[in-house]
Amino acid sequence: MTGNRIVVTGASSFIGRHLMPYLVQNGYTRLVAVTRSAGKIESIDPSLELAEGDILDPVFLLGLLNTDDVLINLLHIPKGSSEHYQNDNFRVAENLMASARSNRPKLILHCSTTEVVGRTMESSVTEQTTCHPINDYQKLKLAIEHRLLDFSKETGIPVAILRLSEVFGPGGRGLNSIIQTLAQGSRINNLWKTFILGNRRTHYIHISKVLSAFYQVMHLDSRDSPLSLIVADDVPDNHYRRVAREILESYGKKGCLSPVSVPNAIVKLYFRFFKYSLDCSYTISGGKMAEVGVSFSTTFRQDLRSYLDWYKVNAGK
Repeated sequence: MTGNRIVVTGASSFIGRHLMPYLVQNGYTRLVAVTRSAGKIESIDPSLELAEGDILDPVFLLGLLNTDDVLINLLHIPKGSSEHYQNDNFRVAENLMASARSNRPKLILHCSTTEVVGRTMESSVTEQTTCHPINDYQKLKLAIEHRLLDFSKETGIPVAILRLSEVFGPGGRGLNSIIQTLAQGSRINNLWKTFILGNRRTHYIHISKVLSAFYQVMHLDSRDSPLSLIVADDVPDNHYRRVAREILESYGKKGCLSPVSVPNAIVKLYFRFFKYSLDCSYTISGGKMAEVGVSFSTTFRQDLRSYLDWYKVNAGK
């Protein structure tokens, strides 16, 4: 697989900026970074190919792929950047599929989100959970998933979809808000927050696990396609109380953690009463990833502590 050319759309995104050097470190030398603006890629190996162009131009995308390439699609046009962002995202997806139909890549690996689940009262969300998207973003991401899976069945081109929850890591925004709130908060404020939110699931996942998941899925047997997988966050420590404890201890703020928290049943009632789209009392399970052989070498606590060490040195730079 390391001999295949890897084409990455959205290479200047948070995940893309980590994925490109990760692939280089793992032996990939034929990499194409696709971006609307090369200036957004702060550092890129000079040996890599850079494809800069209009992602809404079907001609540009049509000439992007070769037979046996691996296409990793990280691209999402955010709402604020385009008046017609929903149509634009669909156009990009359709143009990529048109290019794939003509050039027959080895694999399309598409990045999606666990938010497509929408509103659910299930205690554990899996790939089989019925999705009930309630906002435009969730509906858009789910519709693109369905289109890609249908495309795979129509053409026989392998497609794998990875649903991610809230990714954190160097250079990203995930987890930063809670760090700032607790590190700068008063003792009373932190006691109150950990009392109210202590049992709330946080759904964080470190960028290293995302990169590992992409790498491992790229090497799965194509007969598993089409494949939809969740990168799991269903570890016992992935809840507000544990995350808060690590943050407060890291900043030397002992005695700021409430000894008790609101029971989980009340948290669930709270989310149900206010009709939140994401019931943060549920877990996001990755049992299917384990079934196909995807595994990780670090624990959530190790990832969290590693990021806190990085954040304290680099925040504000």
